[in-house]
Amino acid sequence: MTRWEYCTRARLSEADLNALGADGWELVSTVYNSDHMVTVLYFKRPAGGDR
Repeated sequence: MTRWEYCTRARLSEADLNALGADGWELVSTVYNSDHMVTVLYFKRPAGGDR
């Protein structure tokens, strides 16, 4: 069974997104937080030795 690790980020540049992708992170969702007027991006990648 694949184990996953997750991270969240906000306010990323194209270079930041490319760096996350190069590190194996995959964008899985975006959520707009109206309280803070920011879009939060959710990423996942296989954990530890699964990469």
